[in-house]
Amino acid sequence: MKITSFYRISINPGFAFPVFEHEGMAYCQEGKGDKVTGFSPVNIEGSIIIKAKPEQEFSVSIGDELIYAFQLTNREIVFGTKEQIIPFIRSEIPKFKRMPFMRSEMAEFIGDEKEAEIANMECDKILEDCRKKSEKTS
Repeated sequence: MKITSFYRISINPGFAFPVFEHEGMAYCQEGKGDKVTGFSPVNIEGSIIIKAKPEQEFSVSIGDELIYAFQLTNREIVFGTKEQIIPFIRSEIPKFKRMPFMRSEMAEFIGDEKEAEIANMECDKILEDCRKKSEKTS
């Protein structure tokens, strides 16, 4: 199936889902391990969709490696297999110093346990501060 766009749950930077198209229908990839095991139809109406550029459109088949995607702050999408995208994600982590939740997700994706632990501690502090503020207003 051919990648035609990328789905995001927000306009903020972060991981995106590749959207595949076949006979006018949208699909997402299913996988086990890092391999594509199938494709499931998805409804993308009303969703935040970033169209793939012509040079980004390529086909993926069952048995190929899963495709991962990341949206930058300028809405550009970088994507590829996990092996292809890990160096990019690693280089982007410092840009997310003030976004520990995103940094945690990125660090876990690339397998950087130390960075994930640091980011998770920052996330815990933010959540604890929110709980304290909430208790004061209750």
